[in-house]
Amino acid sequence: MLRTELLNESEKLAECLLSDDQVDTLLQSAEEIAAGIENLDLDVDFSSFWQLDASIGGIGGYCLLSSMKPFRNPFLHGMARELFRSIQYAAAQILYHNGPNTARTIVEFAGMHLEAVTKFWANRTSSVLDANHYKRLPLGNSLYTLKKRGLVADGLAESLDAFLTLYNLAKHETTHDDRDRTFSVPDALVNYLSSRILSRRILKPYYDEILHGIPDYEKSFPGINMNP
Repeated sequence: MLRTELLNESEKLAECLLSDDQVDTLLQSAEEIAAGIENLDLDVDFSSFWQLDASIGGIGGYCLLSSMKPFRNPFLHGMARELFRSIQYAAAQILYHNGPNTARTIVEFAGMHLEAVTKFWANRTSSVLDANHYKRLPLGNSLYTLKKRGLVADGLAESLDAFLTLYNLAKHETTHDDRDRTFSVPDALVNYLSSRILSRRILKPYYDEILHGIPDYEKSFPGINMNP
């Protein structure tokens, strides 16, 4: 049986970033995904989850669904590839939900997305001489750098720290059986949505530049919502 309860760390992250209605939608979708995994059923309708994802705005799974059946890469090069390829992988894991290790994999890919976003942020707020250094930083080091510069507001810092705890847990558990059992599907969806919310906030000043670097971005990301 798959775990269905949230880790304490995931509850803390959800309290920082998600409303009660968002959590209710997330938990309903998680039940359907978990049932699909256990019954080997890929035909699960959780459109309400993608609607929730769309409400966050920016590039996310909701506007990448056409790129996942069949799976293809709409990010051929440039900063968009670095920033959003990982969130496409995370969304694909949600869509296909094809194994007991799905939850941990979603957490890892969501973390890789936010890691790329914080590297980008650190790079854009650094001197030209330091830019290449920040491209190599893992998430924890990027956050430390950004906090040291006074760029991270207290509320954002709390959310990012909570996310970092879960991402490190996904990366550094060493026993394969433990890695499979560490995260529940609800944990994974909390992490996915949290990475989307946090990256949307961080990238807000840069989104026009990012999108205009993608030829025909509206065609590549049908239904993209840039209003929030």
